[in-house]
Order: sequence, then C-alpha cells, then structure tokens
Amino acid sequence: KSPYRGATLMSLDGESSERLTNDELLCFFWSDKGQQLLYARLLPESSCLAWYSVRSNSTPVELVRFRPSREMLYYLHFFDQFAETHKLISSDGRFLVFSGLLESEGPENKPKILVLDLREANDPIVVGEGSFGCFEP
Repeated sequence: KSPYRGATLMSLDGESSERLTNDELLCFFWSDKGQQLLYARLLPESSCLAWYSVRSNSTPVELVRFRPSREMLYYLHFFDQFAETHKLISSDGRFLVFSGLLESEGPENKPKILVLDLREANDPIVVGEGSFGCFEP
C-alpha cells in the first residue's frame, strides 16, 4: 500500500487548488522549471514501479516502468529527506535520473543508472551500471 493518495497543487496564497492525480503515490517531486509533478507509483500487476508526469489541467502520463535498485527504493521511501540534497530532476527540469532495471529486463541483469528526457518521448538512456544516481545541487 502506498503512503500517499493523490496530489493537489495549491497556489501560494491558498486561494485556489487543483487535484493533479488521485493515484496512490510512493513519492513525488515538483519540477519548478518543468512545471510538472513527477511521481512514482507501484504497479502490483507487473511488480514494477512507474514514473508519471502530470501538469496543471492535464491527465497524468506514464513515462516508464522499472524495477528499482535496492538503493533507489530506499531513496524513494525517504524521498522527503533526500530530495533537496540528492536531486533526481536536473536543475533545468529537463531530465530525470533513476536506477534499476527496465520492466523488460530480467533480474539477472545488473542495475543501471538511467536518464529520461522529460521533454522528449524517448526511452531512457543508460549512462552506466550503478545502483544510485543523482544530479549535483
């Protein structure tokens, strides 16, 4: 069971709000530059996690399904404590970094560090083997 149910975007003055998703979320990150909420959720039917993106006045879009490395899963469980110092979203809001295996890969493979271009509808790029990656502050 996921710890969060949905996400609501609220204006700083508290005068308006918009429900962005009703999905059950494992973790979430707001990208100021990308003007979008990125979140991960568990997909029990595939034993994977999936990254999603949602912008104001739009429907959430599934970006990629993956099996996180042990270190990545730990980070996602405690994302609120790590998000400011170990950023998964690049400073320009264009890229998302994560580690693990894509849904199509078998467990015999080693975890990879993957980078997803959030502006293009492409597959993630493998930048190397590894169990955790992040952008510098």
